[in-house]
Amino acid sequence: MSTYEEEIKKAHERVAESYGIVDLYGNPAGEWEGWVFQKTVVDKVAYFWRRYGGENTLLLDAGCGNGQITQVFASLGAETMVGVDFAMPMLKRGRERAQLKGYLERLFLVKGNLKELPFASERFSLIHLYGVMEHLDDPRQVLKELGRVLKKGGHLVLSIPRKWSLAHLTYIGFSPSVRDWGKELSWRSFLKFREKAQFYRFYSWGQFSSLVPDGLKVVERVPVLHYFVCGPLDRWIRRWDKGVSSMEVRERFFSKIPLPPAGEYVVLQRV
Repeated sequence: MSTYEEEIKKAHERVAESYGIVDLYGNPAGEWEGWVFQKTVVDKVAYFWRRYGGENTLLLDAGCGNGQITQVFASLGAETMVGVDFAMPMLKRGRERAQLKGYLERLFLVKGNLKELPFASERFSLIHLYGVMEHLDDPRQVLKELGRVLKKGGHLVLSIPRKWSLAHLTYIGFSPSVRDWGKELSWRSFLKFREKAQFYRFYSWGQFSSLVPDGLKVVERVPVLHYFVCGPLDRWIRRWDKGVSSMEVRERFFSKIPLPPAGEYVVLQRV
């Protein structure tokens, strides 16, 4: 494991118990967090499951973390799910989540590295990779390995954080470095711009396209809005339309601008 991977792994181990915006039961911290999770995760996962999943689908949740996405697939009726992650504390939380929600018998959790998966070739008909591309030191090898374990005709759904999107600018400007996850934060944690760019990677479409290995082709792209925008935007729009909610303001605004809103889901098919 590279030094880069070790840093990412340690960060995820430190925050395993608090990572994400829903608890072990799938409950968000508040109304706002629930709306964001519903819009950016649940609705998108349900859409892809309807299009590419279904009965007899063997699902791989690659980089499953503490099982937030796996729980969504379980709620949609996924019968056989495999989750793989390199951080054991995350896997333990994923197991607790599955036990509490009653789908543990449908889930197999495996500790492993995405660059060298412990599975036979052409094993899975659907692979989901969410919130992982931004933390990979060798994304080309990971995509190649995921393509290896994907059945012919199967689909790989992955989220791509877009370079120079609003999410990119927000992260670089206002989020702490990955190295500071789970630690007591100070103002210095937010000023490590070069370090943040190193440990949280964004891609232009050309950069991502160059990583896609032979045997996989792009069949669908779905943009993801960026909802974490400060209150002044709400107050400005409410001046002319007092009947909209805070959440609706953001959705309406980002559907009208040409900037990449946050990123996109990309669907690759093995041919």
